[in-house]
Amino acid sequence: MSFPYLTLDGFRLRTVMPSPDVDIVETAQPGFTQTRLDIASSYVNSRLRKRYGTSTSASSLPLGQRPPALVAAGTTPPTVTLTGRPTLGSWRIVIQIVAPGTLGAAAFKWSGDGGTSWSAALAAATFSPLTGTGMAAVFASGSYALDDVYAAATPVPETVLGWLVALVTVDLYRKRGVNPQDPTIEMVREDATRALAELKEAADSKDGLFDLPASEDNDSAVTTGGPLGYTEFSPYTWTDIERANGRTEDIASGTQRFPDTTG
Repeated sequence: MSFPYLTLDGFRLRTVMPSPDVDIVETAQPGFTQTRLDIASSYVNSRLRKRYGTSTSASSLPLGQRPPALVAAGTTPPTVTLTGRPTLGSWRIVIQIVAPGTLGAAAFKWSGDGGTSWSAALAAATFSPLTGTGMAAVFASGSYALDDVYAAATPVPETVLGWLVALVTVDLYRKRGVNPQDPTIEMVREDATRALAELKEAADSKDGLFDLPASEDNDSAVTTGGPLGYTEFSPYTWTDIERANGRTEDIASGTQRFPDTTG
């Protein structure tokens, strides 16, 4: 997929499957996990597209297509926003000021995995690319302090990433080989079953119980609502049926109020 929702590293972080077991599968068939993640992502897209899709989106599915919102922390942090189109649905962007001052003097470092690893220090400019993410940080004018930190949720909601992990974890256990008596396997299957049920609720155009955001801190991504229906009847057919029913009732009761003009 040109826009992966989740990578192998992101899967390892979220799955209940021990990393050594994931390694067994990847050693036997390198790339298997990523392929299954891409297939599961395509399946999720196919279920959600009618309710969440939009013809104005680059991919007709808005989940993860827009940069997430940065939430600021600090004494009086100036505004920093993200622009661009994410290259991965599970980026977790964190920006931390490491040298105080105004634009040109202030410096920052950034992380794409929630703070596990960091970039080198960079000068804070109005437009500061976050290399490899498809996004850039836009720093507003102002004075930045050392306690200013900005964090964003994943572009694709964690709920959706959790569905993918649940579905693919089952695939990996099957690929590795399972002991049917192992109670862990039954719990993993239950997680996958629950994920499928929740996906169905999210995709239901009439009674959808999930209202997925474009990203965790952004507005709803729902673009269509209500039941989807199709009929070949004229929109005026119901009036003909009501007239016929009324005439039948009048004749039966002997109180016909309207002359029969049908011929």
